Amino acid sequence: HVITVLADGYAPLHSRNFRDGESGLEFRFELQKERGLHIEALLPNGSPAIGATWVQAKKDDHQVWMVTPREINLRRINEKARIGQIDAEGKSRISPVVDVAGLVITHEAGYREIDLTVSRRSPDILGAGHTEPDLATFLDSGSKQLNMKVSLNPWARVEGSLFSGHEPIEGQSIKLWRIDFESALVSMGTKTGEGGRFVFEGIPAGEYRLEM
Repeated sequence: HVITVLADGYAPLHSRNFRDGESGLEFRFELQKERGLHIEALLPNGSPAIGATWVQAKKDDHQVWMVTPREINLRRINEKARIGQIDAEGKSRISPVVDVAGLVITHEAGYREIDLTVSRRSPDILGAGHTEPDLATFLDSGSKQLNMKVSLNPWARVEGSLFSGHEPIEGQSIKLWRIDFESALVSMGTKTGEGGRFVFEGIPAGEYRLEM
């Protein structure tokens, strides 16, 4: 069983799971005002990112996985993670944003990780000359809504050829791991083809490790 506390204007709270027959249970709930994040997402070409998928990345929880090109593996996401889509106007309201470290947004044409824990100046956040607020500042401000306008980055590609001396190796399994992830862990596999060639497409730009 789980106890859920709901109150207008406050983020929902959930108890731990408990079983029939447990006695002496005591739960303490501290309500936090709900905060909304209103996001407008643009594709690399500047058009609205209609249909893009977003996932809230929780603090200390990097269970946002990509195992196939250009998409998040929704089956491997933490059961408490929140998922949504960008609407027909390229916008979405994400609420609440309590204890969220960042957002991961994916679309066939692009990708973006947004860190909400570090303030940084960025011309595509809140307009030129504004600063992207960190989450703590936002929650302490008393503001009910944070507006963000973000541009997705194009997908990256890794390709190469595998040789042993001067001889290409065909049919070799290769694994690709992302080693500089903020919120999304990338883990993909493939096999070398003719001439030892291999390709990984539809991945976020970053640093990777190849394993054979």
